[in-house]
Order: sequence, then structure tokens, then C-alpha cells
Amino acid sequence: MKVSWQVTGIRKDAFAEANHTDVEIEKSAGEKGRYIHPEVFGLDDEYGIDFERHTGFIKRAHKE
Repeated sequence: MKVSWQVTGIRKDAFAEANHTDVEIEKSAGEKGRYIHPEVFGLDDEYGIDFERHTGFIKRAHKE
């Protein structure tokens, strides 16, 4: 027989209260359909949320 355990809790210490994180954050319209880490899903970088911003930065850097 295999037994698995999961223990959960809510932190109430000062650090946790000062650095609260949201469980789920709604994506903007431009981010929907894109991934933070597309490679994990077997997708190319062009499916990444920051793809256009990074390629624009690279293009500007090469012009200088």
C-alpha cells in the first residue's frame, strides 16, 4: 500500500504578512494565450509573455 501526505497551513509571521503573494493573477489581454515558461510545454520562445519585448530590446541594441 502507498500512503501520501500533504500538510498545509497559513503563515502568520511578519515576513509572510509583509510579502503576501496572490494565488492566481489575471493576465492582461496581451498576455492571454502566452506562457511565462513556454519551453515547459514544448513550445518555442515566441509563445512567451515577454517575447516581443525581448526581441524589441535586442533589435534596438543592435542598432546602437
